[in-house]
Amino acid sequence: MHQINNTDISTLYSWPNTVHEYFIQQTQLYSQKSALELDEQSLTYSELLYSLYCLTNHLIDKIQSNEIICQCVERSSEMIIGMLAILSSGAVYCPLSPMDPQERLKTLIQDTSSKTLLIHSFTRQTILVTYTSCNLIKIDSFIIFKYNDTICNIINSFREVIFTG
Repeated sequence: MHQINNTDISTLYSWPNTVHEYFIQQTQLYSQKSALELDEQSLTYSELLYSLYCLTNHLIDKIQSNEIICQCVERSSEMIIGMLAILSSGAVYCPLSPMDPQERLKTLIQDTSSKTLLIHSFTRQTILVTYTSCNLIKIDSFIIFKYNDTICNIINSFREVIFTG
């Protein structure tokens, strides 16, 4: 009777600690299956993981652990890659909407004390007009100088900052 009533799921499943660990686990299980579909674009888990590794390694070289990184991109595959890369690098994710007025974006960036902003080629002009004292990383065209096929497992006390209107 005790075995039937055992509701402790920790004995049944080995859950990853972080979102990016869960994604890597899914990639190992379903590497060639579609992981992301948006409009006409589709990426497999392996393709998405490769892009994630590249951006994560680039971020690790540029940031400090627990640093808040703002991301101002339109809905795209790069948005997902950026979010996962920020979390994988040990930073804190703060999404910004490119639809917000420029003054709001400037205030949010200042309030977070973010030194790094991930942008997309479509949102570059909005951010340049708004705020230029941050390190801007254009997700869709960054340069990787070295590639490492492992992501550091860094666990922080918090993962994202979300502002509500």
